[in-house]
Amino acid sequence: MKKAILTTIFIMTLIALAGCAQKQEGQKLSADKVDFIPDVSISECKYEAKAANPEMSEQDVNDNCYTIEAVNKGDKALCDQVSEGFRANCLAQFN
Repeated sequence: MKKAILTTIFIMTLIALAGCAQKQEGQKLSADKVDFIPDVSISECKYEAKAANPEMSEQDVNDNCYTIEAVNKGDKALCDQVSEGFRANCLAQFN
């Protein structure tokens, strides 16, 4: 549960920073299913994640940043870089 909350906070922080928190007609952007997350490198993402949420573990940071990279590149294969417990969340972005 804590992991999901931290993930949501992190993703919403990135969305807010990029000004992407927009509503589409009849559709609301949410951290559970997003079309685009700010395009940053893995290392930039990890830095921003730790700066925004210093309590996040290295594994949580890694999982979030690779999920963001997978979504931005449209590459499900990048979900193989996340922990097994988080992989389903990553793959769910492509359903």
